[in-house]
Amino acid sequence: MDHWSQQVRAHWGISSNLRQLDGEYDLNFLAEGENGTGYIVKVMRPDCEDWLVDMQVQAMDHIEKLDPSLPCPKVIPSTSGHSYLSVSDERGIKRLVWVIERLSGKCYARSAPKTDALISEFGQILGRTTAALKTFDHPNLARDFKWNLSQADWIGPKLDCITDPARRSLLTDIHSKFTLVKPVLDGLETQAIHNDANDYNILVDGPLGAPQVSG
Repeated sequence: MDHWSQQVRAHWGISSNLRQLDGEYDLNFLAEGENGTGYIVKVMRPDCEDWLVDMQVQAMDHIEKLDPSLPCPKVIPSTSGHSYLSVSDERGIKRLVWVIERLSGKCYARSAPKTDALISEFGQILGRTTAALKTFDHPNLARDFKWNLSQADWIGPKLDCITDPARRSLLTDIHSKFTLVKPVLDGLETQAIHNDANDYNILVDGPLGAPQVSG
């Protein structure tokens, strides 16, 4: 923690204590500056390719330009003016590091109740994000990506690894039906979308996120 705190101070000019946040592959830290401003420091896994960070940075910049009122975090450039840097970790291994602003709010998964108004607002924001990304492009958008559901037929050759006959039969049936609609899907227009708006990737702020008191 001290190592990354020093690196953030050296390369971004942010003096703060870091608190580690959850993350699937990468290191994520909350940095609170001396003036109370919050930042999210993202330290990518070793050997992460530059294009993955570059694409995220460009997508965020694109959203800000097209719909600046959307609650999308801004990328904080380093003191050298770069959106991300290659920085050695405490073992001397190079890691891509970038910093974004902290947005206020609490995790949607822990927000209750999820009122119709809250769900409606979330849908509107996600729709506006999709609209903003309609004109976004990047050389690495078109790639083999298992989370792209239009490429879901990749599971076909791997179904034999499922030992439960009932489960394998169910998935085989789904795969067979998918192969029938895939030619139609391949002919449809495509664009970049968020595609991971799950309950733990959404922040709720303001009156719609306030706990409701009955009685």
